[in-house]
Amino acid sequence: MAEWFEEQVLDTLKDYVEPWINPFKDKPEFWHIAFLLLALVVAYAIHKREVIIDYLKGEKRSEHDKQLFRKLNAIMSEQEVRDFISTLSDTAIYDSFALRKIDRLEQHRGVPESKFFNPKVDKQFIYFLTEMTELLHFIAVQFVPFSDTIYRMAPELQSRLELGDEDDMAKWKVLYDELGKVTANAQTAFDKYRETVKKELLV
Repeated sequence: MAEWFEEQVLDTLKDYVEPWINPFKDKPEFWHIAFLLLALVVAYAIHKREVIIDYLKGEKRSEHDKQLFRKLNAIMSEQEVRDFISTLSDTAIYDSFALRKIDRLEQHRGVPESKFFNPKVDKQFIYFLTEMTELLHFIAVQFVPFSDTIYRMAPELQSRLELGDEDDMAKWKVLYDELGKVTANAQTAFDKYRETVKKELLV
């Protein structure tokens, strides 16, 4: 059936095309032009194929990145990240429940499945994790348990501040300034990551 159909198509093309080319088929210039046109058609078809393939690959990669972002956002939402950083900066206190979520985000560093195809998004995500690591290092050293889940920065020093000792107040200022620095860096890194996701992935 396929062979019969192919023969019919070829016969039809021959019937329609042959009368047009008969007057010119013995002229070399005709075949030069014909081959040139054929080459142009083939080149255009190859180009369009590559464009379509690149587009489909781009769509697939974009969908992967969107799904990865949603997966990370499900671990710790944008609002939870902002609340954690702002509470830490304002009160020098944090809840270990939030810290466990950050640890889960950290586990995605360097994992191939957790790498964004979009280089701009991936760069900002790594930047965010790097600044969060600096923040975690600081609180691991300077914060101690205050209750079952609550940690405070230098609570003994904090409790003596009411006495007005200048040395204690100076020590607290140094710690609080450092806390302000690492939390500000983490917030800036998260803002850039989130802005890049919105711009590049439209989510």
